[in-house]
Amino acid sequence: MKNLKNMRTVALIFWIIAVVVAVVALPDLQKLGQEKGQVALPADFESEKAAAILNDMNNNGKSTYDFAIVFNDEKGISKADKKKMNEVLQYFEDNKKKYGITDTLFYNDSKQTEEQLVSKDKTTIINQLSIKKELESATEVADKLNAKLKDLPMKTYITGSDVVMDDFAQTSQEGVQKTEIVAIIFIIIILIIVFRSPVVPFVSLLSVGVSYIVSLSIIAQLVDAYNFPFSNFTQVFLVVILFGIGTDYNILLFTRFREELVAKGHVLHAIKETYRTAGRTVLYSGIAVLFGLVALFFAEFSFYRATGGVAIGVLVLLLVLFTLNPFFMGLLGMKLFWPVKNVKSHADNKLWGFLASQSFARPFVALAIVAIIAVPSILMYSGKLNFNDLTEISDKYESKQAINLISDKFPAGMSSPTTLVIKSDEKLTSAEALQEIDRLTARLKEVDGVDKVYSVTRPEAKKIKELYLGDQLDTVTDSLDEMEKGTNKVRIGLEDAASQSAAATEQTAAMLPPQAAQQMATQAEAQAQGLKQATGGLKQVEDGLKQTQDYTSEAAKGNANVLNVPDDVLTGKDFKQSLDTYMNDDQNTTTMRIILKENPYTAEAMDVMKETQSVVHSFVEGSSTLHDTDAYLGGKTMSNVDLQQMSDSDFKRSIIIILIGISLMLLFITRSLAQTATILVALVVASFASLGITEWIAATFLGEETLSWNVPFFTYIMLITLGVDYSIFLMMRYREGENLGLEMIVEACKKMGGVILSAAVILGGTFAALIPSGINTLIQVAVAVMIGLVFLALLLMPVFIPSTFGLSKKMNEPKKKA
Repeated sequence: MKNLKNMRTVALIFWIIAVVVAVVALPDLQKLGQEKGQVALPADFESEKAAAILNDMNNNGKSTYDFAIVFNDEKGISKADKKKMNEVLQYFEDNKKKYGITDTLFYNDSKQTEEQLVSKDKTTIINQLSIKKELESATEVADKLNAKLKDLPMKTYITGSDVVMDDFAQTSQEGVQKTEIVAIIFIIIILIIVFRSPVVPFVSLLSVGVSYIVSLSIIAQLVDAYNFPFSNFTQVFLVVILFGIGTDYNILLFTRFREELVAKGHVLHAIKETYRTAGRTVLYSGIAVLFGLVALFFAEFSFYRATGGVAIGVLVLLLVLFTLNPFFMGLLGMKLFWPVKNVKSHADNKLWGFLASQSFARPFVALAIVAIIAVPSILMYSGKLNFNDLTEISDKYESKQAINLISDKFPAGMSSPTTLVIKSDEKLTSAEALQEIDRLTARLKEVDGVDKVYSVTRPEAKKIKELYLGDQLDTVTDSLDEMEKGTNKVRIGLEDAASQSAAATEQTAAMLPPQAAQQMATQAEAQAQGLKQATGGLKQVEDGLKQTQDYTSEAAKGNANVLNVPDDVLTGKDFKQSLDTYMNDDQNTTTMRIILKENPYTAEAMDVMKETQSVVHSFVEGSSTLHDTDAYLGGKTMSNVDLQQMSDSDFKRSIIIILIGISLMLLFITRSLAQTATILVALVVASFASLGITEWIAATFLGEETLSWNVPFFTYIMLITLGVDYSIFLMMRYREGENLGLEMIVEACKKMGGVILSAAVILGGTFAALIPSGINTLIQVAVAVMIGLVFLALLLMPVFIPSTFGLSKKMNEPKKKA
């Protein structure tokens, strides 16, 4: 007894010290989310390869933040205001080192950039900056820029994908704070209703709170020091999972403790029996959840691996439940349930008892009812997903306001252009290379959904007519025509001169003596013959010029789109500006700037990007000049296309690993392949059915036609890893009397129905606390999990599982009779 008391005291002291250390060592979570919580794709994806080449091209391989500074005045930006704006832009240009600026694209760089970056109504101007990623977050860098912009007379905004994600991190932190408060209030209310005591809720929240603080600090330290996978959702799900299942486990432990107090009448014996029975159930359930969460570390996608960090929280929770909880049980005993004086065992759950008994007795009817309810719900899920990050962010943020403004004033794609990067081992300024680059530019412009394409040969997103062979041949044709006309004029002049000379000679000869006249006639004849030869030669030249005109005219028609950059143009001042903008110094890497007609964050833009990607790859592979180059698309839309591919493949792999892990755990508990399969089917049905209904709710009430891209993943993870708890609760209770026959599943349902319903309400309510966060993904996940829990708690567990037991009994009865 004394040793047990000492152990409980040691446990209390240990957790007090752990909490103090955790609080003191906890890093700045918002900054951690901004720096290391972004969605990052593996380096072998196309958008990441493009980004790497661009970083090499512009910043010696170092990563940069890409900002868009937007100036706006709906009355029009006046000359005086523009002058002030230009002064600020020049300041940034002159202080590149101070701000870490590696590259700029300002509207006043050239006529080309002015045409691109000034809206048609002259109310909005975009300027772009690339700044080194060093120790500061994108938001901190943006704040420094804003400090210089704040005194300008027009409205100014700073946006960019990095700023958007920082704003999302801040939104997530705000969401976590709301979730914590709502979850705690909800849990207190439910626990008071269940136990009719203020003491149990306090002890339960204390143990869960200790787990949360300690595990959050451990995760944050691992992220800060060792780049442990982390996302903006890690803390959110740590909150809901620990408070959800932690409270569920506490309900199971304290409910069983209350039962044993009635049965044993001795606190220490009650604790021992509680942990022998319910404690083992909690341990198995916790290990099952751990299996599911640890499986996420096998994912390739860091965003999914980050969710696996919650496994640390579950491990800490189990340690707390098996050390700190017994301390309070031993210390308080029956006082845990104050002010209730007469501690009673909980009554059987009538609802579950009725559903289970009817389903066991009439399995075919029960299975038909399950199918009628579940199948239509499953079929409602379309599988289409939304990759638009902007829907996750409130309109109050400047970064989102700027993107909306750009979408209104420019082609929608201007808010985040796509960049095509082509890298070669050879210079790309040869005639052949420039011709292929221009052909690809023209081909991309033909893609449905592409608005403009800027490249080294088309810096204004349109053909420079003078650089095309057809136009050049037309110029030659025009010159030849002028030459032919001049030659014709000379020939006619000579013919007229010959006629006039002959007439004059004849008149003069008539007045001369015969001998002199004969001599003059002979001379008039070196001259007539010479003029005849001259005019004949000119006629041949005319005919030759006409033939050449016909040739060049036809050649011009066939070469209208063939680029031909003369050497003097290639080395000239105007073309050099284009080379500086779209090529690196070695001229072996070039870029194209692709502006989409669609908002770059939308599913429609992703469809355009897939077509663009197909065009680029097929063109490069079929090009005699570019086939050995590396050609990659980069930017937000391409990143979303890669994200879709990554999430799809990783999701399937993660689910398979999780199901295998949980199956092994269930096989160990149930010792039955059929029962394991039944539970897995129930969990999968609950997941799919909940997604179908959630998609309908999102479209009908939330204004979102499709679910956010990560909602299916999180829904499956939560419902499978957490829903398996309730199955384990039920099956562990069933195993206590399974030697009495399959009918004991009904008794297990009666005994565990109230606990599981309470646990489901707790977990569902904890997830409901995500709704005030204002983040679409979390709202949709919350709705999906709540619906999935309803399916599990009211249909699949009390109806589907008992019906399979009843079906098994009916199938075995004929064999026994035989």
